[in-house]
This record gives sequence, structure tokens and C-alpha cells, in this order.
Amino acid sequence: MPILRLYSKLYMEVEDDSWSARPNISCMHELPRHEDTGRWIAHIRSGDSQLHIALGDPVANTAQNPAGLYLPSWAIEALSLQGAGDEVQVNFVRCEEFEKATSLTFQVLGGPVDEGMLRDILEESLSSLGVLEEGQMIPLPMMEGVVLLVSACEPVTGAVLLDGHEVALHIQQSRPSTPEALPPVPVPVPVPQEHEEHEEHEEHQEHQEQQSPESTSMIPPSFAGVSSNANVTNNRFRRHQASSSFVAFSGIGRTLGNS
Repeated sequence: MPILRLYSKLYMEVEDDSWSARPNISCMHELPRHEDTGRWIAHIRSGDSQLHIALGDPVANTAQNPAGLYLPSWAIEALSLQGAGDEVQVNFVRCEEFEKATSLTFQVLGGPVDEGMLRDILEESLSSLGVLEEGQMIPLPMMEGVVLLVSACEPVTGAVLLDGHEVALHIQQSRPSTPEALPPVPVPVPVPQEHEEHEEHEEHQEHQEQQSPESTSMIPPSFAGVSSNANVTNNRFRRHQASSSFVAFSGIGRTLGNS
């Protein structure tokens, strides 16, 4: 398996937004000789990451185009590379060794997006990419923040070939989460002003009734005992009057001052 330098397409002299890999002419010498194929697929491994991507037209040898393989920016990110000449092992595989895809299911992350527009983008881009496999993540540079997850491929045989024939595309858009319903906020009932004044008056009276005699009495503290005894005497006198009948005086009296 040859070791090649990988560059982002941003280093190319010409602008290229296709999803295929562009080999330098010098890189073409690394292709297996004496093998005929309709299209070469580059199988790139970088650490725990791997990617299958079809080869496009070669790039001329110039000072501005170093020898190597030029990939889309999203492919460089998927491989966790810098894209400035990383040395990586690359294996070239004939497209005939892959089974043709019959159905693809994409889950849109970061959407929602216009499904008609997305299908137009995928038809051209997938044909350029050449190969897909289940679980692959593909960001869409033309739709900021949107990423496609290949949630299902048919047949289920790993990487499948997209050779331009009719493939059923299924698009699943994530539904925005709805917040949980909150309980209704109680609305205060207005209280009539007369009712409020009546309640305040009752509260004031109740407060006065609950006050102790010591706190409201105008008698000095030194006379508190006398006042208490007087109240007891008066109470006894009232009870005596209530329990016995009144008897008028019938004796003989004397005028004051006389003997």
C-alpha cells in the first residue's frame, strides 16, 4: 500500500468543489498497472478513520500543485488531517469490486432543509463521490451547519458503489423538540375595595381584643394591686345584691350633731 501526501483542494490552482479526489499526474504512477477498470476508488486510512473516494481528473504537475492527492475539505476533516501534505497510506481499488447501491437512507442533522434542493445536490455530489458506506458522516458545505448521516445502505455489504444508475434516496429530517407544557399561571381575582376595607376593620378590632389589660390600662403599675382588689370587692358586692333582697331602714335615727 503506497504512502501519499494528502492536500486539501484549497491548495489547487483552480477552484474545485466536487466530491471526488484529484490525483497529481505523478500520483497516477502509483495506480496498479495492467488492470482495466471503469473507475479507481481510493481507500484511505488514517488512524481509526477511513474513507472511500473515487478519483477524478488528474492535476497537472506544477510548483503550485505538489505531488499527491487532493481531497475536499470535508474529507480532510473526516480523516482528522491537516490537509497540508499529510503522509497517509492509500490503496487503490477497482470500482468493479464493490456492489452497486440500490437504496440509500440519509438522516439530516442540523436541519431542517428543503428536501427538493437537497436531492438536487446529492444526485451530482454522490455520483462524484463514487462510494458510500453505512454510518458515514458527510457535511454539506453549501448548507452551513447541516450534516448527513448515512443511516442505511442496500445491499448491506459495507461500502457500496454509486455508478450513476437509479438509486432510491430516502431522507429523514430530525423533528425539532417541543418544550414540555407548563401548568397554567393562576390569574388573581380582583377583590372589591369595600370588602378589603371591611376585612381590615375586622382585623383591627380582633387585634385590639387580643391585647392584654397590662398593655392597654392607663393605671400606673404601683396601683395595679389596688385596682385589682377594688374590682374583686365590687364583684362581691354585686353578687351579694343579686343573691339577697333589699331591706329598707326602719329604726330610729339621730341627727348628726345632736346627743
